[in-house]
Amino acid sequence: MKKIRFFLINYAVLVTILVTIEIIGHLSYRIIKGKYLFQNNTNENTFFKEHPYLVGTPKENFRFPNLPKGFNITTDGNGHRVTKNYVPSKDAINIVCIGGSTTFATGVPDKISWPYILQQKLGENYNVINLGVPGYSTLEGIIQLVTTVPELKPDILIIYQGWNDIRSYHAPNKSPDYLWHGKTQKSNLSVNKKTSITEYSFINFIAGKIGNKISKSKELENNISSHRDSYIDEIYVRNLKTIQVLCNQLQVKQIYIPQVLNLEEYTKSVDVSDSWTPYISNKSMPELIKKINSLMSQTIKKGANTTVVDSILSKYKWNSNHFVDVGHFSEDGGKQFSDIIISHLNHLENFKIDN
Repeated sequence: MKKIRFFLINYAVLVTILVTIEIIGHLSYRIIKGKYLFQNNTNENTFFKEHPYLVGTPKENFRFPNLPKGFNITTDGNGHRVTKNYVPSKDAINIVCIGGSTTFATGVPDKISWPYILQQKLGENYNVINLGVPGYSTLEGIIQLVTTVPELKPDILIIYQGWNDIRSYHAPNKSPDYLWHGKTQKSNLSVNKKTSITEYSFINFIAGKIGNKISKSKELENNISSHRDSYIDEIYVRNLKTIQVLCNQLQVKQIYIPQVLNLEEYTKSVDVSDSWTPYISNKSMPELIKKINSLMSQTIKKGANTTVVDSILSKYKWNSNHFVDVGHFSEDGGKQFSDIIISHLNHLENFKIDN
């Protein structure tokens, strides 16, 4: 009887401690993140829906829930992130922006995204369409160019790519279809995520974070590199050539923009690698991104209807104030980036924009 009583008392104490940790954990998460942990784990709250060829695309007429007031992340009826609060003129010039999260503008509200800023700078005679989706590489760009882009009847295409291609550097099981990267996209975009009751637990959440960190540390320990990956470079170049062929087929003007990253953040980082580029040394990222950027300048054939923003990282002054993290623009960064785009629109034949 004493043993049973001892067991019950200890069991009650343990349950009390666990419940207390859960309550404190959920409240702390709410204070830090602005929402409760369980609000992350419902499919209704995910911004993206499943797509047979692209893994995921934004939902139509959707507003990301549980965000602070004024921090809107919304889509229009076509599933494109909002770039304006007015209807452009009937004969507006269509500018379609292709890229990953740095085109989608992760981390900032609609009105601070660079496509929105670009729209405001250009005015109602232009119609800026944001086709950026987090994680999209040149491969997804190709798929968009043969599926959704032609229906938008673009006059100008802005192709902003690089980060999601270099992400595959030194990844396991490399293949021309970026298989490793593609497999991670379902979780990156939270597409068709199946939620179990354990995912609502703060203790389980913390245990998972710790476990993933330990397992990833062991996995990455001998696989992080500071060198270029010639195989991925070749795929990137091939994809860029395909993109230009498709753009030329559509008879549109083109602006190609190499990737801009927060190099200050990488150089001062104490981590060995970033979670988005786990197989690349942070210290080597500034040099590696410049080199893969140079491939765009070398690959794309320039002309009256095509321009490339050469040496974007060295020609223009960038600092941490231009970013909200290692690669997504703040409002200052979005403004500078938009001005760069406008200056290159002026390089295209029969275009002259006063800003």
